[in-house]
Amino acid sequence: MEDDKFIQDRIAALEESVEYFGSAKKAERERWVVRSFLENMNIQYAEEDIVSPDQDPPDVIALGCSFEVKEILDPGRKRHKEYKDKLEKAKKITDPQDLLTSFTPKYSSITEIYQQCLAEAEKLNFKYALRGRKSMDLLFYVNLEYIFGVHEEPYPDVSEIQSCGWRSVSFVKGQIACCFCATENAPDWLRGAVGYIQHKAWGRDSV
Repeated sequence: MEDDKFIQDRIAALEESVEYFGSAKKAERERWVVRSFLENMNIQYAEEDIVSPDQDPPDVIALGCSFEVKEILDPGRKRHKEYKDKLEKAKKITDPQDLLTSFTPKYSSITEIYQQCLAEAEKLNFKYALRGRKSMDLLFYVNLEYIFGVHEEPYPDVSEIQSCGWRSVSFVKGQIACCFCATENAPDWLRGAVGYIQHKAWGRDSV
């Protein structure tokens, strides 16, 4: 019975994930990314400070920023399909051991993350007019599998991503966040954080 309960609990969790990563929850996921970014940057906020506007873009407005949120995944990875496939597998198994997978933890680096953000930012030049980019804050959610640490030095030259024309470009991953660049029109709190990898302060709550 314990095995059956474990499997059923896993199925229930996967069903929630399939729903959460569907198109209907897109705005909720974007607000979560912004919330994670603010927390990792150790910026205090209230829940009402994070808003999904009626008109998109931007995706989220928060503390003077107009965030356009983009996710960076491993090549070929589709997160919604990934959870749907896991759900179908879980429904067919009888041994909880079949739910377990092995992996080798990996390290990335701030340079690698920057290069991935740069590649995605350059693609977006064809989707967003320069006028729009100048008034928006590009925020990448870096979601790469099995990356459990990031080498923080050497810090990259960010001039190329700055030339893409966004008001600011930042990323959030796990418990870290960083603003690569910000123009003089960006909010003060964001401009003051440019060039520093920030770590979430454990136990610090939003207000």
